[in-house]
Amino acid sequence: MEFKKAEERNMRADTNKLLKIGEFAKVANVSIRTLRFYDKKNLMKPSGYSSSGYRLYNFEDLLKLEQIIALKFFGLSLAEIKEIIEDDKIDLTKALKIQKEAIDQKIEYYKLLKKAINKAEKSIQNSDKIDWQKIINIIEVVKMDKTSKWVKQFYTSEQLNKIKRHEYTQEQATEDAEKWNNLIADVRVNMDKDPSSQIVQELADRWTDLINQFTMGDESIMGSLKNVYANVGSAPSEFKDFNQKNADVYKFMNILLEKRKGK
Repeated sequence: MEFKKAEERNMRADTNKLLKIGEFAKVANVSIRTLRFYDKKNLMKPSGYSSSGYRLYNFEDLLKLEQIIALKFFGLSLAEIKEIIEDDKIDLTKALKIQKEAIDQKIEYYKLLKKAINKAEKSIQNSDKIDWQKIINIIEVVKMDKTSKWVKQFYTSEQLNKIKRHEYTQEQATEDAEKWNNLIADVRVNMDKDPSSQIVQELADRWTDLINQFTMGDESIMGSLKNVYANVGSAPSEFKDFNQKNADVYKFMNILLEKRKGK
């Protein structure tokens, strides 16, 4: 520790002072392996080399390394860090804001994951036999939530604000996703029934109600919702796989609802 402090003071006093990689690693409190890795990735090259081929670092390198460590702590990727330290014109505030939003999304995801674990735990405790299908449905809900960022691109800011004002929270979206999972499962086991039967008509009512709860009867939001499903080919794998797996259910319900409109 004393060596580190003394050498750092010396480097600050003489900014041109050069240290070999081992000495510099001690001062910077990083491993030699890390410095070699940053050199290999062109993130931080040494200021020079000794006659014996040793990497040499000066005070400017120490300041640069401190920047890298700080940005890495904030969760930025090495590629993002390289771009920031190489271009003074890059807006660091904007980069940190984007990172903060990404962290907020991760926090929200882990909250949902914890909630899913609690539900799975409760499901196991309330039954003598583990209902794996129910647990799989819970997992599907959490996985589907990861697609929310992709989905949002199909809605205007005005539409998203209206949905938000309607108190359609992330938690509500998760609950609705679970309702959709359950409804799809119920439709699947009743697809062989007469479309005019009471049970199928009740399923159609539930389907329509869930759509209306989200769109609030707004035709523009409904149009954006349809646009989401029209572009499912470019969706994240979780969303795409879910839709492909349930394509037969969607087809069944679409035909049924079209017949209802025609009446």
